[in-house]
Amino acid sequence: MLDTLAQQAATLLPTIATRTWTHEKDSYQIYNNEPALALTDGSRRILVGKDSDSIIVAGYCGGPFAIGAHVYIPSSQATADRLAGEALRTILPDLDKRDARSEDDEQRTTRRIRAQHAIAMAVPESAIEGFTWQGAEARWPNSRYGTASATVNEDSHAVTLTAPLTLAVAERALPLLLSPPGRRPWHRIRSVYSPVGRRLIAAHPTLRILANQARRGTDTYDTIELGRLSDDAPIVRLHLPAPRRATPEARLHLTVTTGLDLIVALIPKLAH
Repeated sequence: MLDTLAQQAATLLPTIATRTWTHEKDSYQIYNNEPALALTDGSRRILVGKDSDSIIVAGYCGGPFAIGAHVYIPSSQATADRLAGEALRTILPDLDKRDARSEDDEQRTTRRIRAQHAIAMAVPESAIEGFTWQGAEARWPNSRYGTASATVNEDSHAVTLTAPLTLAVAERALPLLLSPPGRRPWHRIRSVYSPVGRRLIAAHPTLRILANQARRGTDTYDTIELGRLSDDAPIVRLHLPAPRRATPEARLHLTVTTGLDLIVALIPKLAH
């Protein structure tokens, strides 16, 4: 079962610079000396193992028991989508950050060029005609509402993406950025002063209020920004329309800073 699950997850991870993810034949060990199998793209390894009633997904940093970021997934919730999602959100950004610490300027430049090429290849075909580079920033038309952009950060291991979205597109993209998804009745959420914000937090309880703003000349507040800020997860910010009904066409603005792999997987989901 574990072997099948890992191989299915490998097919869901993006190919960058022709590096596809495959199941490695070598055996590894994870916590408590449990055997683990590895997925690799030729330079990075993701270990998948079992611990009691959980599946462990972890980054392999080289050497015995050299484990980086790791996530426990209850066996009952372990699907290929969930495993791939946790790898994109947590494991791969951590591995890239660790690698970047030991790189010299030439290696960092090579990593940045590879990232810029991967971003360009991820942009939907319908937006290629309007795709441009402005310095280190890639820009392309994302919808009739505006332009999306992606910038490889100075240290080269992370990318910042911004994009105008409709609520319908945000609801399609957020499950990739926020885990695990959940749901609670939106009408019971009293602290979020925005219909769009209540709808998003109802579906994704890990979102938090980042900013409220008083309407001019009144004591009424609007929630204008939600987000998820964490050292081991994507930095996600959503600027909300306020006030605005939670219709599919309600407009938002997304900013996310995370690893290249997740950005490459995210870009096609943002197309309107």
